[in-house]
Amino acid sequence: MPIKNQIQPGRGPWGAKARRWYQRLLSGVTHHTANRRRLRVMTLTTSDEARALGLDINDSFQVLRKRLLRRYPVTGFEYWKLRTSEGNGVLHIIYSGAYINQGWLSYTWQEIHLSHRVWLQELRGRGKSMTNYLMGHYLPAHDAPRLYSRMSWSWGWVFRGFVGAWRWTYRTSKTFLQALVSWNRLMRKDNPLLYYKMARGLLYTQTILKKRWEGDTRVVCL
Repeated sequence: MPIKNQIQPGRGPWGAKARRWYQRLLSGVTHHTANRRRLRVMTLTTSDEARALGLDINDSFQVLRKRLLRRYPVTGFEYWKLRTSEGNGVLHIIYSGAYINQGWLSYTWQEIHLSHRVWLQELRGRGKSMTNYLMGHYLPAHDAPRLYSRMSWSWGWVFRGFVGAWRWTYRTSKTFLQALVSWNRLMRKDNPLLYYKMARGLLYTQTILKKRWEGDTRVVCL
């Protein structure tokens, strides 16, 4: 039966934005937890003073991210974030990286964004249960267009272009359930981009193109 004629699980009352929210979030949560990486929730707020001065919370977050990368160069900082219009503007961030002291984060965020209120919590449990917990806490309000602003993520949250990879998996699967199983299997790999390229035969094609560009006419064997 074609996918479009099937009832797709997990839709419920959610709108299109909420379903994208869920898929992008669950993909990264599954990938990081399957590879034994700890995930944490970070919430950053905007004070009245920061709003009065016109400070942009996303710009301030990028400054914070660079400081974290300098402070923790080994573990890195891969994230998924949701910006909402709660209060003066709030960022809800799920990240994989080093433990961050809340006192240091509060002091640094005050220095960058003139706002000291921050929140940190480690996520525990399996990938899907973590995501359902986050959905239950954030989605009821954020599914409304009035509050839901913008979702974004770092390239290392899964891999660059993973949204297109999901769409390809969805299109090439016979059923929606089969697409979910294939995608879940891919997300559990330590290098999902490599396995995705192998599934599409892109490694062979890219190797041939590279050799032709370099003027190498030898036969490619993979």
